[in-house]
Amino acid sequence: MDKPFKTYEQLEAIMRDRGLDPGAHARAILEREGYYPVVNGYRSLFIDEGERYRQGATLDEVYALFVMDRRLRTILFRHIALAEGVLKSVCCYEFCSRHQDDNEAYLDPASYRTERRFRKMVVRFINDVNVMLGRDPKRPPAFAKDYLDHYKSEHDNIPLWVTMNSLSLGQAFKFYTFLDESTRFAISQRFQEMHREAHGTKARRITHESLRKSYDHIKDFRNICAHDERLFCAKVDKSKSTDFRRLMADMYAVLTADQCASLYRGIAGCLDFAKDRIATIGESDILRQMGFNSRAEVRACLDGDM
Repeated sequence: MDKPFKTYEQLEAIMRDRGLDPGAHARAILEREGYYPVVNGYRSLFIDEGERYRQGATLDEVYALFVMDRRLRTILFRHIALAEGVLKSVCCYEFCSRHQDDNEAYLDPASYRTERRFRKMVVRFINDVNVMLGRDPKRPPAFAKDYLDHYKSEHDNIPLWVTMNSLSLGQAFKFYTFLDESTRFAISQRFQEMHREAHGTKARRITHESLRKSYDHIKDFRNICAHDERLFCAKVDKSKSTDFRRLMADMYAVLTADQCASLYRGIAGCLDFAKDRIATIGESDILRQMGFNSRAEVRACLDGDM
């Protein structure tokens, strides 16, 4: 067997053999979190050449980095929810203002892009929404939602501003991507206006393509947070080139100044947590994995100074 089962005692022995001190809390850490998520997931910064750990490295330090990253996911997830909310709100307003005579125009393929490469994706998206609304007898929705049932029983239709609340960020991103060019342009213009209102002279230019890219990254990092995967050194998109630093620039484009400041305070708190508990590696080692050279660069990115 290539990877046989190992007891907690055997796992502690492996750590010692490689130069990692398990410490007094090893059993509790391994029982609650598992060996693979903690040690395999966060050991790389603590390892020198030859798969040996740095002198003095401990499991408690590796676990502290693991906990720091979990805290970082929680903070980011909360701020991504704000980014999700504004995307849904602006998309809903701009779309509905163009379809005031039809509350269910969002279920009509004619309301979306007509390029051939989008046709099947649009139909699939609409089918998925109809399933969520409970309108496909062959595919019942995964979860019944009272407010959707209320509109189905009490009204003739379910308007987008009600349905939008049930869409995931990924679905809202598809909705935006599939809209016709004029609607996408209006949405990006409104984001540009809000960005100027929020950041003044530090505002950047927002186009519908830059907005699409930003939310493409945001949704991918949102999924990392939701699935409790490693965040601080994660890279997304096909080229695996979009890191935490780029994500901060994307968040700056869609959040208010106060929200960006809140996000920075949360990140700084996570770095403080790690700094107080990890001696074998420095804060700069963690920041480099995030795409930054210093904590000041994180602040500058969220202040619009980079």
